[in-house]
Amino acid sequence: MATDAKDRQATARCTQMRSALLLSLLLASASSLIVEPEAAATNTLQPTAAETASQQPAKPAARRRNQAEEPAIDRYSHFKVRPKLAYATSALLVGAATGMQVITPDWLQRTLPEWCASAAGATALRCVEYLQNLKTSSPLGFTMSHGILAKAVAEVFAQVIPQAHLSRAWLDPLRIVRSTLASLLSSSLTFFYWTRWSVLRGLRAPGWLSSVLGKAFGTSVTKTAFTQAIYRPINIFLFLAMQARLRARFT
Repeated sequence: MATDAKDRQATARCTQMRSALLLSLLLASASSLIVEPEAAATNTLQPTAAETASQQPAKPAARRRNQAEEPAIDRYSHFKVRPKLAYATSALLVGAATGMQVITPDWLQRTLPEWCASAAGATALRCVEYLQNLKTSSPLGFTMSHGILAKAVAEVFAQVIPQAHLSRAWLDPLRIVRSTLASLLSSSLTFFYWTRWSVLRGLRAPGWLSSVLGKAFGTSVTKTAFTQAIYRPINIFLFLAMQARLRARFT
């Protein structure tokens, strides 16, 4: 009897130990599943840079392109033009001004008599007559007036061509005035007096060149070569010096 009682007590103690061990294992498993709020926030997957950029509203393509292409410079007094329109307008002005210098009133009346009778034709005829009179009465004024137009158009091209890939190009009017003035004084004015220099007027082609090209054409080639060798370097130096002076004074 005593042995049976001991056996039952031992069995009961083993059962209690097993129950306690099982309960401790269950409590340990449950505690491992409990996550603190801060730890949960830390363990959350963070969005990548690409996902963050995709969630932000995209800027318009044109706005991004303009911001990338336009440097942060002072645009005071600048204005925008369409490159193709600037090309067409400049070509039309220079073509019309050059054409009016070449044609004569008699040729225009013979070629387009009906058009000369209209209002537009009569206006063009008066302009041609005025330019022809200006050639003899004031050749310097004629040269300078054409130079103003040609140099201004050249500066417009110089500003628009680098921006031809843009829908609208910036034009700096102060730069147009500065460049036109510098080019007018260093090129148009000096070339007018250069062509009237007695040395250049009296220059003739050498014999060997006249035998090859003829007297008239050989003399033209000789004067052109002499001008490029002597006048051109002086002209470029004066233009650069005046550009630098005007830029320092008016910018």
